[in-house]
Amino acid sequence: MYTDTSLFSVSANLFVKHRTQRMAQDQGSSAYKAQSRNLVFVKDAAKRVSTLQQGRINIIHLLNTFPQTKHHFEDVRVDAFIMKDLGSTPICCINMHGYYWEPNTQMNRSFDRTFLLVPAPSNSTASSQGFPALILNDQLHVRQYGASLPPVHQDQVQQIQAPQPVGVTPLSSPITLVPITSPPMLGQPVQLFPQLETGKQQLLDNLRFVTKMKPEFAQQALEQNNWIYEKALEAFMSLKANNQISPNMLDH
Repeated sequence: MYTDTSLFSVSANLFVKHRTQRMAQDQGSSAYKAQSRNLVFVKDAAKRVSTLQQGRINIIHLLNTFPQTKHHFEDVRVDAFIMKDLGSTPICCINMHGYYWEPNTQMNRSFDRTFLLVPAPSNSTASSQGFPALILNDQLHVRQYGASLPPVHQDQVQQIQAPQPVGVTPLSSPITLVPITSPPMLGQPVQLFPQLETGKQQLLDNLRFVTKMKPEFAQQALEQNNWIYEKALEAFMSLKANNQISPNMLDH
């Protein structure tokens, strides 16, 4: 289940050689390309931030803009493992690979999807609704269909019903960045909260995971941006793009 701090991004690599295929593909690929966060091609720091969706409502809204798909579940491959040494809460990484059929464009596409999951707290909304895990991060990779794979036909697949549209709370409008201040003087300890509230601790863990910042600098970034995750992340991305993130601020 997505939460208000869940992250989602899509990476698209949909180049095709033949003109007839390109004409069909253009009908369905524009939604992927507009939101693609393929870091091989997206160099602009602002776009890298704007294409990183945060929060259940924004993620579901974006998923609703993608073309309708029909999946061949018998050919989906799944790999899962527990990520260690990332704190006291176990994180499960799930990798999925498969392909699907788009009825509107009459095209097959290959996909990979990676989820980072944590156990849902017993008193959480997810747990009360029967969801055993929360989604920290969801990455969807869409590419041109592999020619070596057997084609998916409409009579072989199960249709995924599109969820009903929901009211959308857009991500915050352009903001004035509050840069992370320089590291403290050598020997001057950084004062961390002895125990953060649950919500703040989750924001801190998410920011550390995405940026690889040490806890004191991740906390500093959040504090200076009023504990608004996207502002802290955008500040980090802006400083990193300008080479203002020193190595001693990062975990190695």
